Amino acid sequence: GRTQLKSMLPLHGTDFGLLGLLCVTFSALATEAFAHGSLAQAMRAWWMDPAVATLGFSFAISIFDRRERELGCTPRKFMSAGSVFTLFAALSLYWLGVSAWTATVPPPRAIPDGLPTTLPSMAYLLTEVFSGIVAYDFVFYFIHLGMHSMTAGLGIHAMHHTKTTCLRARDVLLHSPIDGALQVLVNILVQRHTPWGCTKSRLARAIHNVAVTWMLTESHTASPTPRIARRFCVGVRRHRSHHISCTPYYQQFFGYLDDARLATFGGKNQRFGEGQHVRAPS
Repeated sequence: GRTQLKSMLPLHGTDFGLLGLLCVTFSALATEAFAHGSLAQAMRAWWMDPAVATLGFSFAISIFDRRERELGCTPRKFMSAGSVFTLFAALSLYWLGVSAWTATVPPPRAIPDGLPTTLPSMAYLLTEVFSGIVAYDFVFYFIHLGMHSMTAGLGIHAMHHTKTTCLRARDVLLHSPIDGALQVLVNILVQRHTPWGCTKSRLARAIHNVAVTWMLTESHTASPTPRIARRFCVGVRRHRSHHISCTPYYQQFFGYLDDARLATFGGKNQRFGEGQHVRAPS
């Protein structure tokens, strides 16, 4: 008992952030349900997708940040890159951008809820989720590669590479506004329709957002545990070396595009264009 209490870390800014976001989300959901007279209708509100993504990032960062502090990672100064202040700034810019998108771009027609009632509908839901993750990873690979290959892209992407050896889970949100907007835009576009042209269901979009935010956060953490996405996804395992050792791995989740490019063309360790030759992985 007492030994366990001593070993417990106090709540940190990331923990309070998660608790605050949960309170705001559930309060908004209750207000929406009261206004529409239905919880189900409230969960169809436009803001549910960005709320799930926000909570997904906040939950993952809180989990990994606690593990990192247990390992001895020191707190960031209030206004420094990757501090709680910059996380709040990223959150504010995200919601501003999503609100502007929602106000100007109409949603897909007849969005299904996607609740599975049979085994085939469950299989369809899982296919929706998996195909969306693959599509996001595929599209953003070329954007990421371009940002490392072109002079204009280096300026846009440099902020994300501010941290190297002290890279932590929270640095998943350390982006320039344009860099962050590109990631969000790709995610929105792959969430609107499935690769076969059907409108993507609300449940599939929610699961996608939870999975993607966790995988992105895990790919940046300094903590060896929990090891979930890294166990199965080579791109998640490689991403820290991309930051720390500047290895030319640009695919965030899977690795087939990097492997094909390196096997065909070779590559360089790129600290924005400089470094030594790297062989294709065996």
